[in-house]
Amino acid sequence: MNEKDKQASSEENKEITGSEWDGDINAQGLNAQKLPSKSFEQNRALRKLISEISQPSWLKISANKHELPREGYKEVTEVTTQEINLRLTRKIQNREIDPKKGSVSRYVRSIKPHIVKKTKNDYLGKHSFVKQGTKKWVKTVSIYTPMSNSESGHTDESYVLLDILKPSETAPWLSKQIVDCIREDPERLFRCKHMRKLPKANFRAIALLRVDGYEWQEIADCLGTKLKATARFHDRCLQEFAPKIREYLQS
Repeated sequence: MNEKDKQASSEENKEITGSEWDGDINAQGLNAQKLPSKSFEQNRALRKLISEISQPSWLKISANKHELPREGYKEVTEVTTQEINLRLTRKIQNREIDPKKGSVSRYVRSIKPHIVKKTKNDYLGKHSFVKQGTKKWVKTVSIYTPMSNSESGHTDESYVLLDILKPSETAPWLSKQIVDCIREDPERLFRCKHMRKLPKANFRAIALLRVDGYEWQEIADCLGTKLKATARFHDRCLQEFAPKIREYLQS
């Protein structure tokens, strides 16, 4: 690691290192790891731990340092937090945190700078400048693959958004445009549509995690939800928002 990277790593971890909650976070993580893997008790402990870690005062990204536009800063912060939470959940479920060698906070410190850097580069590298210096998202992503019955609880695989919006063979970029619409969420409809009493478990967050290749169980563990309930909520939203997305695409 060169001096520039070392400095960046130090800056990114300053908030974590000085956190007064550090000891409590470590204790919560080790206690969760002792519980039966993926049990109700462990999932409950992980939800509490993730809630603590997701606090801005503990897991903070410097907006000035990264020179990101406001929407970009929010995007990078959100994706970084989700990625750290998912990795930490897997780590604890697999009992891979050795208290003799490290801790939860040390693990988060070790992965945070790399995740921030990658997320930032992904964001900036997949925008192109258009008129008047504004930026427009041009990310190319494969759209949802059909969910198996065991994952979603449905027998009808037509719930895939790509099928709902009926893209033609002459418009292969439509899947990218669909993801763009969900990501940009111009009227904040997708992020405001969430599972009961769980603002973080909103359609936008779930859909983007799914696009990025996460399994339903991983998404449910991260958001503190049930697997089938999460998949069904996602599917209902696809149906509900299909006309709105179609409207965005035609505008």
